[in-house]
Amino acid sequence: MPNPNEIRDFRPPTWMGRREKRAFNSVQKLRKSRNSPLKETEIPVLIEYVRTMVRIETLQAIFDDDDRRMRTSRDASVKSRLIATARQIDASTKLAQGLWDRLICTVVAQ
Repeated sequence: MPNPNEIRDFRPPTWMGRREKRAFNSVQKLRKSRNSPLKETEIPVLIEYVRTMVRIETLQAIFDDDDRRMRTSRDASVKSRLIATARQIDASTKLAQGLWDRLICTVVAQ
């Protein structure tokens, strides 16, 4: 039976890319540095946080590309997609902040 007081490192899921694994491990390292290592029950929250951050980066690249395209073409469909992408970035950022609060900020408050 595993020792509940033992500090253990969790491996990132194998499907994660290098950048995602690096983010996963950096949050895990941050928690350990605050003397509050991750619990197994928090791993799904961490995975969702990492996926959300990658989503924000992808959406930001789409937004930047559409912004450049809009400046040259003035196409109305590009403008509407730009607005929709901005809303998705806002929603994803709000989600990521909530997940970060659950992973990090609540630990500091304890």
